This record gives sequence, C-alpha cells and structure tokens, in this order.
Amino acid sequence: MIIAGSTHPEEEELILDTYRQALTDNELAFNNNQMTSQKNLKLIIAPRHPERFDAVAKVIENAGYNVCRFSKNEKLLGPNDVYLLDTIGQLANFYALATLAFVGGTIANVGGHNLLEPYLYAVPVVCGPHLFKTRETATILSKEKALYIANDAQEVKNKMIELLQNENLRKQMGAIGQRWLENNRGAVAKSIDAIAALFDEDKLKPDKSLTSNNSPTRKTEIMTK
Repeated sequence: MIIAGSTHPEEEELILDTYRQALTDNELAFNNNQMTSQKNLKLIIAPRHPERFDAVAKVIENAGYNVCRFSKNEKLLGPNDVYLLDTIGQLANFYALATLAFVGGTIANVGGHNLLEPYLYAVPVVCGPHLFKTRETATILSKEKALYIANDAQEVKNKMIELLQNENLRKQMGAIGQRWLENNRGAVAKSIDAIAALFDEDKLKPDKSLTSNNSPTRKTEIMTK
C-alpha cells in the first residue's frame, strides 16, 4: 500500500504516475514468473486541504482510475481503484496500512508537512526537496537512512519504485525511523509544537501517541480483500 499524505497540486499526478509504473512493473514481473512483494499494490491519496477533495477526485478519474472515497464509505476492490481520503484527522491512522509513504508539500514548494507520523508504524518515507518547515527533522532522518529526500519529481518516482521492489530496504528504513522516533519522543513533541507556533499550523501539533509510550492502533476497513 502506498499512501501519499498531505498532498498539493501536481503531487497527486506524480503519485498516480508512480503507481501506474509500479503496476506495470508488477505485471511484467508476474508475466515473467518473477516474485514481487507488491502483487496486491494499492494507493491512498490524502490531500492537504479539504477544499481540494473534489478536484483531486477529478485528477484521479482523469488518470484513468476509479475513485473510492472515504466520505462515501467506499472500498477498494482492485488495482484500478484509488482511495481518496477526503477527510481530516485520519491520515495518521491510515499510515498503519502503508508499506511506503510520500509526504506532500515537498515537491510543491510548501515546505513539507509531518514526516514523523508514518514512522509510528515503521513505514519508510520518500519526499521532495522543499522542507524548510521541517528541515531539522528531515536532515536527521535522512542521515539515519530512514528518509529519502529526492531532488525532484522524477527522483521521487524512481526511489519509490525502487523501494516497492525492495522489501528488505523498506523494512530497514521503517525500523530505523520508528526506533529514532521512540528514542526521541519528548524532543519530537517540542519540535512539532515549535513548528506549529511558527507557521500557525494547528494540524502539525503532536498526536498524543508521540508523547506516550502507547503506539496508536486502528483497524481501518477499506478493502474487501
């Protein structure tokens, strides 16, 4: 499962293009009797701003996919379905389903969003270069080899494809990020508070799970199989 969280214009198109390439690669591997760790690959897109939900649904449709919307309690049935998380306050829970995450606002020159939530579930993250809101955290995670910071959209796509094909590397990156998060809970909470105050972004304020010893658990039923 790929989750693209807090996305902005043009980032949805990038992730849809990446998803299409991943599906093509999986089909080729299957036809050549090669093993793939992502044979049931699916995609969830969570736009940053609610006013863009309908526009993003159109982007998904224009890319040739069926839109399944959280707000309509629709479920993913096959690879031609893309799930639109058209709500706020649920993204952190949905990361529990992911094997790989893209965090938005990083190809779009917005400055990045919460890079830490995926690591609650040991999910590796790929992002773009625009990280001025979260530079310190991004630098640390990148040096720890938990986060991949791409220079541009093409590199985001290439790295995500690489990670989808390399289960061991995904698990390694996710585990490193989760361990770092667990070891730095207090500092993480203070850092997010500071960012929220500076940019007046209430949604960046830490989830209680970042300041407690209990990791969040949620069983989100969006698939029938």
